[in-house]
Amino acid sequence: MNAINAVRGEIIARRTYHRQRDDGRLESWREVIDRVIQHSAWLESQAGLWSPPEEFAKLRTYFEAKTLFPAGRTLWLGGTETSRRRAACNFNCSALKLQTVHDFVDAMWLLLQGCGVGGKLVPGTITGFDRPIMDIEVVPSTRATKGGNEHNTETCIDGVWTIAVGDSAEAWAKSIGKLLSRKTPVTKLILDFSQIRPPGERLKGYGWICTGSRFLADAMVSIVGILNSAARRSLTHLELLDIFNLLGTVLSSRRSAEIALYPYGANGWQAFAKAKDNVNTQPWRAQSNNTLTFEARPSNAAIDEIISEMVAGGKGEPGLMNIEAARKRAPWCSVTNPCSEILLPDMGFCNLSELVLPAFSALAEAEEAAYLLGRHNYRQTLVNLRDGILQFEWHEHNERFRLCGVGLTGIQQAPHLNDCYALSRIRRAATAGAISLAREAGTAFPANVTTIKPSGTLSKVAGVSEGAHFPLAPYVFNYVNFSVFDPLVEALALAVYTNRTNPYDATAVLVALPVSFEGAARFSSDVSAVDQLEEYRRLMRCYSDQNVSITVSYASDEESCITNWLTKHWDEFVGVSFLPRQSENTQGYLYRPQQIVDEKQWKWYVNQLKPVIWPDGVTAEHVADEVETSSECPSGVCPIR
Repeated sequence: MNAINAVRGEIIARRTYHRQRDDGRLESWREVIDRVIQHSAWLESQAGLWSPPEEFAKLRTYFEAKTLFPAGRTLWLGGTETSRRRAACNFNCSALKLQTVHDFVDAMWLLLQGCGVGGKLVPGTITGFDRPIMDIEVVPSTRATKGGNEHNTETCIDGVWTIAVGDSAEAWAKSIGKLLSRKTPVTKLILDFSQIRPPGERLKGYGWICTGSRFLADAMVSIVGILNSAARRSLTHLELLDIFNLLGTVLSSRRSAEIALYPYGANGWQAFAKAKDNVNTQPWRAQSNNTLTFEARPSNAAIDEIISEMVAGGKGEPGLMNIEAARKRAPWCSVTNPCSEILLPDMGFCNLSELVLPAFSALAEAEEAAYLLGRHNYRQTLVNLRDGILQFEWHEHNERFRLCGVGLTGIQQAPHLNDCYALSRIRRAATAGAISLAREAGTAFPANVTTIKPSGTLSKVAGVSEGAHFPLAPYVFNYVNFSVFDPLVEALALAVYTNRTNPYDATAVLVALPVSFEGAARFSSDVSAVDQLEEYRRLMRCYSDQNVSITVSYASDEESCITNWLTKHWDEFVGVSFLPRQSENTQGYLYRPQQIVDEKQWKWYVNQLKPVIWPDGVTAEHVADEVETSSECPSGVCPIR
């Protein structure tokens, strides 16, 4: 790993996975892995299992060397009391049909856990208020210290309806249910946030930085407006989408990933496909990847129409998901997670893990690592998901399907392990590992094991290209989101890293981190859209049980090529994302996480940077030197819609 990529990896790891200790300093990477191993061993003990210490020692070696990764959620929350009480927080992927009040409470709860949530919009059940409430009062929090009552209190006296929101994740999730379920006419609504702690405090349980009540208040007021507009009728699919997206804006200090699904041909699908056309005036609609689902093969003319509109709009939406093809791989599939690599049942979970392919020089070693990772991945299914909030079906479906997500990253930088023979061997090893632990536990075999996710964050930590993607370009500025309350922001500013306000969130900044893939054989900026789609098809055949999540970058003159490929290979296609190349005129994106720059601009920026001095006194150069000389380190886009 080159030194500049190593520094970027350390910055992102510290921002994302290193928790603050009781003495105020951030954990070391070894301490992060200590928690992960403790978590994995605890899961086994709860299931009455025992694996030899040598297995956990090998896992530790791989995790510390950043050649294998558990789920990012586990790097952050594994081994904590929160992860034991709220098992959902360790799952990357979840999805459900959004059709009842309970479903929206579940979605809010999962977003607050940091889970990615997929939602299939089902109009007809949820309705607006009985009559509009024109008098809305918001009582802000003025607390200077920690919060007050952890539970919601609700009253309705003389036509005045008051919801006092408690200072806890449970209370926030349930407050949405209260808002959506009341139909008795009232004359005034008071939304009282006075019990909620102020922004800037690091939460003891989850560990991330609190942003106060502002975003929850804004979301609830907007939802009230939607329910007013829908008085005495069912909510439309776009109104359900807006509520779902608004829920995703609440937890701004941790990325809330969403995908919204709507069936092609259903009433209003055209409006859904254009939902982001007004993203500048409805910024919450940037939260979700919006995708049309197909239960049967559409006509060639329909495919042509959708792709033509996508290209003409200079965007990557609507996405296309072939449910018919998905069900050949996963008969239970009705929904998917935000990046569409996992084929889920309604109210379904999956936990992801990852093997850094360029880190392994020999196939046999990669197979051994994949076997261990399959076992590790399956352990996360051995949990109790009856947490007092989620509907019972979440627990039931996890017990039935035990879905795993053993993935690969850095694929394009590992030509020695990138042929179908090697990939299929690694796939079988991962599957054998997961099944071996299922046998020991006496629980259901995993319905599916392998996948390929976008790997936007962990690949950066490892310093390799992301998932199945070709490196974007030789020289890139990676704009990474930080809370303004994060002490790392000040450390990076002192080191002269450029930052600017996140256009979607005034309490966050985007820091420009340089990354280089100079010397790579091919770059996505030079690979045709069809070649990228062919790579998707190959990996679907050779490795993935579920789906391969990639973002296909395209130029406007490739429209007919994309349409022809989809027409020819529709039966093999489950779903990918599309994004215009950076040279194209785009709409609906206020910024791109990765910006291609030329060598001169990149070198000027890198040369003017100063050493990053972390709050604990260690400098980035020390970290980079340590990584650079380690023989165990690997060499070597979180896509947006």
